[in-house]
Amino acid sequence: MMKGNHSIILAAVFCVLLVSSVRADLGLTFDFNLLNFEYTTAGGAPGKVGDLVIERGFSSFVEAAQATPGLDGEFFTSDEVLFDSARINAGGNFDVVLSAEVFKLGTNDYSIAGTWTLWDASGTPGDFSTAVAHGDIQSTDMSLGAFTFEFNASLYNAGGILLGAGDDWSFTGVAADTDDGPYQGQLFGLDNVDGTLGVTSGRSSYTNGGVFDFNVDFGGGLTDLDAFFAAGHTYTNSNMQVHVVPAPAAIGLALLGLSGVMARRRFF
Repeated sequence: MMKGNHSIILAAVFCVLLVSSVRADLGLTFDFNLLNFEYTTAGGAPGKVGDLVIERGFSSFVEAAQATPGLDGEFFTSDEVLFDSARINAGGNFDVVLSAEVFKLGTNDYSIAGTWTLWDASGTPGDFSTAVAHGDIQSTDMSLGAFTFEFNASLYNAGGILLGAGDDWSFTGVAADTDDGPYQGQLFGLDNVDGTLGVTSGRSSYTNGGVFDFNVDFGGGLTDLDAFFAAGHTYTNSNMQVHVVPAPAAIGLALLGLSGVMARRRFF
């Protein structure tokens, strides 16, 4: 289950199930691993230095979770309760694409702006009409360590990040891939189906979110962001988390200054 500072209280899960028909305040987290990262230098708009594409590869997998707010009413702090989960182990069974442009603002100062799109196991990768989530991203901070490039970004869609024709929404995972740990067979969420999660109403209220703790190991040898963005790079080991919450809910993490606050988590 969730590691770190999270307390998963089974009794609280059952309490949530009792009021699930009236709840529309569940936060969503998508944890992507082993994504492909491709940066190419390119000009164009004033200040633009390159294009960035982050997408799933053959070995990629995604862990999705749905949780209640913490006692302080904020999401993704230390005391939310896991409500439902879903996982897809094979990259061919889902797709995720972050497509963005990189702009140089000053010495070692850059901005990343673009879009993020997700397809689940029921969708057709690349066919936007079958995507389940989409929004605009704007970086809020980034850094280059000895071996790792990292950034965080805001995520927004005025019409709702969760896509759909009605006011409900679902993410279809693979039941055989989904491991709920000690609560196996008990986390069915609002849809009462193992390996999927969703909301029964309020889809369009999920307008806010963020890309947290994106990281890729580039192997070292680069001293700063200017050096990193001066040439193209291709890697297959990047990871990122995406959080989506209903407005006007608080994410519980300021979109600025997240480093040192958000520790990478595993849900299962």
